[in-house]
Amino acid sequence: MKAYVTLSFALLLCSAAPAQAAPLGTRTVLDNGATLLVAERPGIPMVVMTILLKTGAAADPDGKAGLANLTAVLLTRGTKKHSAQALAEELDFLGASLAVDADYETTTISLTTLTKNLEPALGLLSEVLISPTFPEPELERKRKEIKGGLRSREEEPGWVAHKAFVEKLYPHHPFGRLVEGQPTTLDTLTQAEVKKFHQTYYRPNNAIIALAGEISQEQAVNLLRTQFAGWQPADNPRLVWPDSQQPSAATQTRPRREYSSSPVRHNNPGSHARCLHGQGSRWLDSPSYRG
Repeated sequence: MKAYVTLSFALLLCSAAPAQAAPLGTRTVLDNGATLLVAERPGIPMVVMTILLKTGAAADPDGKAGLANLTAVLLTRGTKKHSAQALAEELDFLGASLAVDADYETTTISLTTLTKNLEPALGLLSEVLISPTFPEPELERKRKEIKGGLRSREEEPGWVAHKAFVEKLYPHHPFGRLVEGQPTTLDTLTQAEVKKFHQTYYRPNNAIIALAGEISQEQAVNLLRTQFAGWQPADNPRLVWPDSQQPSAATQTRPRREYSSSPVRHNNPGSHARCLHGQGSRWLDSPSYRG
């Protein structure tokens, strides 16, 4: 799903009038603190929208690895107005797709819909973002699903080697643990902890909202003000990164070699999450990211 949304964004951004290239987009900060990016592409009867929250698995408390990921995958499993099944049926009726992804430093919620169905689709997205209920039966089902995925991956030598590699590469660091956690930490997660994580980090002043397609900035602002009226800002706890570990003598016995900086990606079991290892994320410290 993430690949589909990324491709949709690329196609929309590349579409332009033949005479001259269209501007990349506009940027503004909404009253609730969210950063809004809009790439208007007239004549394309669809809109691709992504909400990026600047919090991911790195914010999992000690002993609670997998909390951010579990929170993300439960967003679409029930809201105050719709059950998981009813929500899926409504999206299907609108011809819209909705996906949630968790990573180490971000969580993304992506919506793709026809322009004519944007308002009702945004209404559903608003429910998922602002008023999920995290039903206990769905939580237990997702917990078992993620644990089953982890057990199946333990039979893959390449995955086991990769897991051991990142644990050594990032000792005592969030990047050294799996986004989806471990069976032992997943067993400790409660509905109350999931709700608290959502209430703490799923805030507009912790978000970047990007839209591309047949929509203007003015239309986007008006729609978001209407559909996301109940989304209120709050103080976000500052993530404190652990100090870098000094390399041991054993790691210094060979001369250091330079390797390609190309990232290595792999799919996480039990969710839509994608992991990125071996590459820094300095872009997260840029002014555009921080809003």
